[in-house]
Amino acid sequence: MKKNIIPLILLFASIFIISCSSDSSDDMEPIPDPAPTEVTYTNTVKAIIDSNCTTSACHDSSSPAAGLNLTTYEGVKGGFQNNGALAQIESGAMPKNTSDLSTTTINKIKAWIANNYEE
Repeated sequence: MKKNIIPLILLFASIFIISCSSDSSDDMEPIPDPAPTEVTYTNTVKAIIDSNCTTSACHDSSSPAAGLNLTTYEGVKGGFQNNGALAQIESGAMPKNTSDLSTTTINKIKAWIANNYEE
């Protein structure tokens, strides 16, 4: 009798396993993609510049260091297009008097640049 039980157990186990699997995409719920956040000056870059570059009277409107006022969109865009701001940040030369920007933060700035400096 014991010899007959083992094949039956294997048969029922196989049926159970097969019945639990599905190769149909109809019964699968899609995993939603996280909503992509478009990197723009207004929703991303302005906060980075405000908290790292215009503090301590570095690149503010009252006494802009190196003549670079980063309190406006035009000033920030010009700083990256014409004054090598990204190179200064990546080299660690900027921002002064604070810690270097994280790779994640630098990548946000690069995404903004790649997005044609969208306001």
